Order: sequence, then structure tokens, then C-alpha cells
Amino acid sequence: YNKGIVLDDLGRYSDAIKEYDIAISLDPNDPASHYNKGIVLDDLGRYSDAIKEYDIAINLNPNKFSYYSKKVRALCLKGDAKGAEANLDFLKRTFPNEPLGDIEKECMNLLSKPKTYNIPEDWVGVELYGYSIKKLIGVGGTSYVIIGEKNNVNGALKIYTVEVTTTTTQKSQTITALVSSSLTDMLRESARLQEISERSNYIVKLYGVFIDVNSMREAMMGDKKAYFTSPPTIVMEFMGGGLLKDILATGMVYSNYWRQLVILIALQVAYAIKAIHDEDFVHLDIKPQNVFFTDNLGKTALEALDRLKSGKVVARLGDLGSVRSRGKRVSQYTPEYCGVDQVEAIILGRGADPKMDIYALGSTIYAMLEGRALNPSEVVQMMNNAVNAYLSNGPFMNYLNKAKAYYASHYQGIKMSDKTFEGIVKRMVHPDPNQRPNINTVISWLQQLA
Repeated sequence: YNKGIVLDDLGRYSDAIKEYDIAISLDPNDPASHYNKGIVLDDLGRYSDAIKEYDIAINLNPNKFSYYSKKVRALCLKGDAKGAEANLDFLKRTFPNEPLGDIEKECMNLLSKPKTYNIPEDWVGVELYGYSIKKLIGVGGTSYVIIGEKNNVNGALKIYTVEVTTTTTQKSQTITALVSSSLTDMLRESARLQEISERSNYIVKLYGVFIDVNSMREAMMGDKKAYFTSPPTIVMEFMGGGLLKDILATGMVYSNYWRQLVILIALQVAYAIKAIHDEDFVHLDIKPQNVFFTDNLGKTALEALDRLKSGKVVARLGDLGSVRSRGKRVSQYTPEYCGVDQVEAIILGRGADPKMDIYALGSTIYAMLEGRALNPSEVVQMMNNAVNAYLSNGPFMNYLNKAKAYYASHYQGIKMSDKTFEGIVKRMVHPDPNQRPNINTVISWLQQLA
């Protein structure tokens, strides 16, 4: 307990919390340990967690004025005006002889300041959907990824960016409609997707989907508070082993064991795709950034191979936020890894097709073996131009047809150093989706290689 106070004074907050936790485990009925732990949590900006500790201290000793006053201050810092006001009134009635002037003045100053939201950095230290946010780990074009803790378990929260559409242009209306439709579909299917992720060992577990349609609408109109407090979010299992994308940047890719690693990783991702397709869903965003490892693979390709073969580490397909029911409208694409037919589906309103995932897995395998994206930069640019033209009511078919023609020509010249894989990949990324195999056939091919 005393050690915790010293560590707090030194600014070593994490170590101080550990000491207070030890003190609490030895004597859970000591209110001072809970109170002092609350102070440290306050210093870290974890106001919701601090309030919980103050409440425990108050329940253990309801006659301590300082416990209540610290709770009031934490409520003010959290921005909970209603809770702060109620607790201030309680303080005035319960402790009429205690000086409340400074507390009340500080609280009113905190609550009266216009809140600025520095997104995404300001999420760190607050509570979101029951998770104490610890760290920002990724910023992408359409989302932020942060780590949160709940009941001593880490979760990965993917928070979708929202396009502010204060104008009523064709592009803004189209974006709003696509985003709303996409997130509503995800919310509707969330229970089934959670079941699928629980049943398959090759899919990152989905813990929850949080979408407040009203807050999302307000956020699209520029309300930062609505977005900050209730952002559209999916919560997933945290994967401690990192991403396939990161492995591709290591020396493992030059090892003699790399081909065997590619086979095992691709096979495990294929098992995940099969689990999704068997339930009549399509993933729509398979790429190295969405393949995770349950634990560290090790430093060498041989060590990684041993860990994958033994089951100590598993490759899992993540980001179920992109998943749609077969035939449902498509709104997701990553141009480096998807086929032109997926962008065509977005523009023409066609439904999600499992053959889109076959292409993306094929292009991911290509990237693993060749060290570069399958889709040439010209096709990537044409697909992006087609989508932008569609959103702006421009000549999108011109770009789309050019992309299809360019890719058809590029396809004829696809060569790989591994000729066995070249034959497999070329069938998976055929320009005509009807010529691509289904996932069961792909699994059979990969099993033969394994």
C-alpha cells in the first residue's frame, strides 16, 4: 500500500496500480487501497475505472468526505454533468460543514469548458462500450483500431470513420446511403457472425457490434461528440501475434521453409473462408492486413513452421465487419487485392459473390510468394477512379471498362517463380468469376501441397 503511494508520486502509475492490487488482494475491505487506486486511475484519465474504485471505497466507508469529493471530480472530468450534479447535491446534504466551494467551482469550470475531441487520440484513457481504452494501434483509410480492456481481457476495437456530409451533393448522399446500409447490414447479421467466429478456430472471434443509428446520423452532420461517445464499432478478439502483412516484411520470406509456411497459412485462411461461405456469407476483404496470428511466430521461418504445425500458433481471418450475406449489396473493396468484378458490384448494385473471396485469397497467396501485389497500379487507379466517378455521378463505366480490359491483358502475362502455385493462383484470379474454383476445390489443392 505504502509502496503504491511512492510509485504514484514518482509517476510510475502502472507499477502503483499493481501494488494497490496486491494490497486489495490481501485486504479487499481496506477502503484506502481502493481510494488510492482510484487516484492513480484518475491520473491516467481512466475516469470510469476510477469512479468504480471510489464507489467501492465509499461502500466500505460511507463517512469519508474525500472519497465522495474525488468521485465528483472524476465525474466532472468524464463529462458526466448529471452524475456530478447529483453527487454534489448529496455532498451538500451529507457533509454540511465541509467546504464545497473549491470542489463546486472546479467542477463547474470543467463542465462549462467546450469539449474538443482529438480523434482518435482522445479515446485512449476513456471507457467505450465497457472497455477501458489502452492504446491506439492502427489508423486506416476507413477505420481506427484501438486496444481496450474489459474484465482483464484485451479486445481489439475497430472504429469506423464517418464521412461528414453537411452538404447535399450527389457524392455525400451516396456515401451516406452506402455507409448506413453497410453498417445496418452488419448489425443485423452480428449474432450469426458471432456464432460462426465461435465455431471456427480459424476466424478471429467477434465479441460485439455497436451501432447507434441516430448517433451515426448526427456524426455525419458534423457532431463530433456524437461520434466520440458512440462511434460505429466492432469488438474482436485481440491477436497477440500480429499480422501477416508484418511477416511479409521480415527475412522469413527468403527462407527455404517459406513455401511450406505459405501453404499452411493459406490453408488455414481457406478453412476460415469455408466456414463463412458455408453459412452463405462472403468476407469481401481478404488481404494480408486481415490475417492475424494468435501468438508470436518466432524469429525464424523454421520456428514459425513448427509453431503452426503444432497448433501453438494459428492463422486467423479477421475483420468480420466487411462480411455480407451472399447476394447483399457490396460496399467494401481493397483495390490491391480484389477483382474488378467486386468494384463493378459496388457500382452496379450487384450482390456479394463467394468468387470475390477466391480472387482475394489468390492475390494474397501471390503477394506472399512474389513480394508484391497482384493487381498492377494502373488497375488499382482505374478501380479507384471508377468508384470516385460513381460517387460523384461521373463517367464511371469508362474507368470500369478500362480496368476490366487492362486486367484481362495483365492476366495473360501473370508469371510466378513457383509454377505449381502459378497454376493454382491463375485459376483463382481469373477475370471471369465463373471460371474461378469454389473454396472446397482450393482447400483440396492446398491440402495436396501440404
